[in-house]
Amino acid sequence: MGRLLALVAALALLAGCGGGDDQNTASTPAPTDTAAPAATATPTATEAAPTAPVAQGEGSADGGRFIFTITELKRSGPTVVLNATVTLAGGSESDSIQISDTFADGINQPLEDTDASEDADVFDGVSLIDPEGRKKYLVARETTGRCVCSNNLSAAFVGEDAPVNLEATLAAPPETVTKVNVFVPAVKTFTDVPLA
Repeated sequence: MGRLLALVAALALLAGCGGGDDQNTASTPAPTDTAAPAATATPTATEAAPTAPVAQGEGSADGGRFIFTITELKRSGPTVVLNATVTLAGGSESDSIQISDTFADGINQPLEDTDASEDADVFDGVSLIDPEGRKKYLVARETTGRCVCSNNLSAAFVGEDAPVNLEATLAAPPETVTKVNVFVPAVKTFTDVPLA
């Protein structure tokens, strides 16, 4: 008797699931919608796109050559965040490059919370240039005078399999500006770099 009841319940369940074609059709989009986020593997691949070079150039420092790659230049409110990677150039004369003051602005910025100045091994020499507005935008600074950028670059060494990531926050040009020139010391001025 128990088996018969279980069989009847199973048949009723199957009849309820299969009886309404409209229900199956209606429930078909749900898996498709669920599959759509799974199909966001394409956007995931697109999300990896910011690591694709926005701009790239070659420079030299510490007896070797390197590739400087801007990986992201993105607005964030009243600022722009610049992310970059420094890798060893193929055929470089040196197997390791110390970054030190390569990307510094050369100005010893006085610090308000100490009698000293900011060390010269910071990423504060980068700037944005709006050629149409004829304005230059510098790296942002904390109230103490320290740059909002990668620092302690005397301890940063670029090796064959050891890239160095850099970041700087700069003042942003007006919202209407969609492309800027980016000046990077020891590399060059990149022109018409899109602001994301």
